[in-house]
Amino acid sequence: RLAEHAASLEGVSCPSTLSCTAIDEFGSAATWDGSSWSKPSTADSGQSTEAISCPAEAFCMVVDFDGGETTWGRQGWTPRKTISANAPGGSIYPESISCATTSWCLVADNLGRLWAWKGSGWKLSGTLHHVVGTIDNPRVSCVAPGACVDADRELYTLGLPDPSTVPLPH
Repeated sequence: RLAEHAASLEGVSCPSTLSCTAIDEFGSAATWDGSSWSKPSTADSGQSTEAISCPAEAFCMVVDFDGGETTWGRQGWTPRKTISANAPGGSIYPESISCATTSWCLVADNLGRLWAWKGSGWKLSGTLHHVVGTIDNPRVSCVAPGACVDADRELYTLGLPDPSTVPLPH
């Protein structure tokens, strides 16, 4: 539990063995310094936090269900910003985020759309590839800008020519 209220942990991201940041569903964040957790601070107040990604010890980005983002740096948490006020098809409801660097992040939203951030502003950059049904709980992970894997609960992935080539767990 990160705060005085009972809250679910929404994510944790560790850019090194000596640095982690955890975020709960109400936007409280705590950091790990290799030996103990900090007292929680407010990262995204009043929002339903969805995910966090920290590619470096001095940078984290948090997304919330209402389409907002906030970043953390040495100066603390920035004020919440909307990911895209003019998204095609309406609002963005982020499900996951992965930042490969401090100036490049990718968000997967509830419709399977992928949104790229390159230091400022968000741009629609693709969609999760799947064959049938709806996209359920999309997750994204990037090791470098543009080098990402994105999968939903059914393990359909981005970038493969044929999703049937993805080995599924039994």
